Amino acid sequence: MVPLASRVADVGSDHGKLPTFLLASGQATSAFALDVANGPILTLRQGPLPTGLVVRQGDGLAPMVADEVDVVTICGMGGHTMARVVAQAPAPVWAGLRCGVFQPNDHAAEVRRALLARGWGLGPSTIVWDRGRWYAVLVGLPPTAGGARGPFTDAELAWGPGLIARRDPVLASVLRNKVQRLTAVVAGQPGAVRAQQQLDRCQALLALPGWPSSSAALG
Repeated sequence: MVPLASRVADVGSDHGKLPTFLLASGQATSAFALDVANGPILTLRQGPLPTGLVVRQGDGLAPMVADEVDVVTICGMGGHTMARVVAQAPAPVWAGLRCGVFQPNDHAAEVRRALLARGWGLGPSTIVWDRGRWYAVLVGLPPTAGGARGPFTDAELAWGPGLIARRDPVLASVLRNKVQRLTAVVAGQPGAVRAQQQLDRCQALLALPGWPSSSAALG
């Protein structure tokens, strides 16, 4: 989802594996590995660094200045933290972006809300099941690049309007898996209000017409 020949800022880069891959594949012509923690930064600075990779320490996009990057990637964080990074990104840096790629570990709706609050639209998204977990990957687009602006339902913000609109088969599998697990939780804990609410929302979404009649089993 990172456009070809991008200048990338990877927030929460840890050991810099994503920007290193993007540089090696040609998706990025230059990249910044950003992290607030001392450990990953010290490890990266011990090098050697790939050509084109710069390491900076700081919170979110705060270490960047205007016109250094045109794509931001934030992957493997909680959705609330990711939403805060989006909301607090310096205006001159944010104004120069042509897209953002986000992989929240949870609360994807908060990321989408933060993007919309900054006047951005929602681009394509996908959902991947890997080793017992599902991962949402979504794109945010500035006003000049289009993107869907809503209004969106709570379900669309949580799962992605595009995934729901096309009745994505992996999303169908994830939802059915969640229904099975939540049904077991509610049966074992009749007072589990939150689990019941989540179950109701998943069942309501699956009740929409057009989902695949069966979907791949999730390991």
